[in-house]
Amino acid sequence: MRNFGRVLVGLIAAILLFFLIGLDGFFVAAQAEASAGDRPYCIGTAEPKNAGVYLPVTKIEDLSFRHMFNSRGLTEEPGHIGVHHAVMQLAGPPGFLNWSYRVFGFVPEVINREYFSHEETKYLAPQLPCTPVKHFVKSLMLF
Repeated sequence: MRNFGRVLVGLIAAILLFFLIGLDGFFVAAQAEASAGDRPYCIGTAEPKNAGVYLPVTKIEDLSFRHMFNSRGLTEEPGHIGVHHAVMQLAGPPGFLNWSYRVFGFVPEVINREYFSHEETKYLAPQLPCTPVKHFVKSLMLF
């Protein structure tokens, strides 16, 4: 029973270290590659103090829990809590995917999708500061 306690403490410490260092960004990057397939894509994360702005992802660490969960996108708009942790822009349908911690993957549930699918309200689409390229995460720095 004593060994079980040590193993459990070691496992919890390893998991915390994994998230603290930001190595979970590699998992998000792998999910991005799997979701995009051969389609060009890019990813932006929410700016911590302005929910309407997405920041460019330049390193794997930007895709970590520590970075993305703190970037929930606080906003000055009353009643508006925030936006997506990260959004992937695809070259082709469905166009945008949202990172979900509930499913640990990119999902097609994006705020305002029903509005920006029409030409006259296309400006409501997430504005990402990047251009979709094939295998986007392979061009990112580590830290």
